[in-house]
Amino acid sequence: EGSTKISTAYHVQFFGTGTERSWVNESSVMEFRGREQFIDIVQYGLEDPFTYCRPVGDFKISNTWLPSWNMAVAEAERAAALSSVAR
Repeated sequence: EGSTKISTAYHVQFFGTGTERSWVNESSVMEFRGREQFIDIVQYGLEDPFTYCRPVGDFKISNTWLPSWNMAVAEAERAAALSSVAR
């Protein structure tokens, strides 16, 4: 018979222009620890693509999305400094 695969999904609100929410699979989520840590992961992934199970292209921000991404990261950094109650 067929197998049943259970996966975890998170309901998230995206930072940036407008309010967007979505369900995101656990495999597509990484803990946010700031812009510098993300850039380090991208650099490390580019130097050693076998370390990360996701393709390097998944970490690149296209020029079209860069302004929105920068705004979202700035909002996320401000939110990270708040308590969970204040968020």
